Amino acid sequence: MPSLRPLKLRQVIRALEKCGFACKSQKGSHAKFVHPDGRTTIVLIRPQEIIGRGLLKEIITHAKIPVEEFFRWTWGIGMPKTSTHKKSRTSEILSLFKKIYPRAWCTLEYADPFQLLVSTILSAQCTDARVNMITPALFARFPDARAMAKADVGDLEALIRSSGFYHSKAKNILAASKIIAHKHAGKVPADMPSLLELPGVARKTANIVLFHAFGKEEGIAVDTHCMRISYRLGFTSSRDKQNQIERELMALIPRETWGNYTNWMVSHGRKYCMARKPDCKKCPLDKWCPKKGMGGNG
Repeated sequence: MPSLRPLKLRQVIRALEKCGFACKSQKGSHAKFVHPDGRTTIVLIRPQEIIGRGLLKEIITHAKIPVEEFFRWTWGIGMPKTSTHKKSRTSEILSLFKKIYPRAWCTLEYADPFQLLVSTILSAQCTDARVNMITPALFARFPDARAMAKADVGDLEALIRSSGFYHSKAKNILAASKIIAHKHAGKVPADMPSLLELPGVARKTANIVLFHAFGKEEGIAVDTHCMRISYRLGFTSSRDKQNQIERELMALIPRETWGNYTNWMVSHGRKYCMARKPDCKKCPLDKWCPKKGMGGNG
């Protein structure tokens, strides 16, 4: 991954102004901008952080900033430095993952990008197996974004109730479907900024859709397996901060393995590295694993 120059605060301020935002208050590097629609607010907390996702695509366009650089900048970081020894050890581990799980893939069942998007939204706090039980009836009734956009929210809730949090999931799926139907001609967008504009979609979901539906590796989908195993292997410094974990993994892992990395984590987490009782004695990575956070014992 090439190193990226830091962006200047004035670049983003200029872009916001070109997008129609008005500065309501500013003190040092703390500024608040409000769009004329009265609903979209962006707050600059410090020169390297933006909170608020409204009109991200327009901001990127006006500022003429590469998408990858923009998201790197909004996270407020430069690329973390990684030691040569850690890189070498990581390479050995990744090679083992590739040999152990050569056919690892997303376990959600889907026929197209839209079905994958909906299934991934449903998978929050729900097992993939349960989602795969729900979606056949769901997609039989609402097979694409245009059909889903016309769904009655009550009918949708009834179909997805067993996935948990069905009120918010139904609301997000319905809203996302309407945006896809009206703004993207019924097709799921194949770029990170557009996906992040969809209700119910954050970076994990966007990364899953981009890789499995479009073959794009824009980042790493950080789920619970990925968080747990990456920390135990000593790849990351955090157990539960998704954005930080993704940043550290992107700096450590070659881009061509970003997409499959999460699939390897899911497979390994289910077979050996469970949350409560990991089977370290049978794990093929045992000699490579420092068992970080486990007291050094399996």
